[in-house]
Amino acid sequence: DEWLPEKLERSMAHLVGSDYCLVAHDYWTGNGETAVHHNCQARFREGGDAFASLYRKGYIPSCSVIAPRARVIAAGGFDPGLRNAQDFDLWLAMTRGPGAEFLVFGEPLLRYHMGKGGIMSHTARRLQCCLKIARRYMPDLKRRTGPGLPSVWFRTTALYLEAIRAYGRKGRFVQLLLTILKLPFSLLAMTGFYFLGTPPPRGRYLREHEVDNG
Repeated sequence: DEWLPEKLERSMAHLVGSDYCLVAHDYWTGNGETAVHHNCQARFREGGDAFASLYRKGYIPSCSVIAPRARVIAAGGFDPGLRNAQDFDLWLAMTRGPGAEFLVFGEPLLRYHMGKGGIMSHTARRLQCCLKIARRYMPDLKRRTGPGLPSVWFRTTALYLEAIRAYGRKGRFVQLLLTILKLPFSLLAMTGFYFLGTPPPRGRYLREHEVDNG
């Protein structure tokens, strides 16, 4: 992944003097005429509850984030038990509190270079980690205004569609078909967990004294 030269200057201009818990921005994939500008700001500005929208769509590119050190520590740091999507889990932990504000601005100051062996290539593992994260933040959805269950359904369906597309690109059609068949059962399971389940609280994986001594 590649930060463009003005990335830090432009990000810090938004962060310094603000009360944002994190600042992120748009990004590029590809090069030259094949480059694609991914408009994350548009998703951020869609309206409604910013936390619920982030939960549903997970649109923050991890390498774009700049955050105050104290906010990362307060949220507990990255969860080492998650082998995928640690970043998304942390962004949700940082933004779930009452009054927490963040910003996604519309400058593509990051370029992603997709590789075959990248962390996004572990399709089944990523799906399971993201479903665990979706369950983890159900209590936070329930505490917010508006119904939370549609966000759970949206997120679950989006995760399965992401996995289905990934298997299709790889030509793994047996896994693709199995994933399609699992989707309705997963929606039922997630619905049951929303009403009856209690996810374990997120741990504090990073503490102030550990950072100071490390």
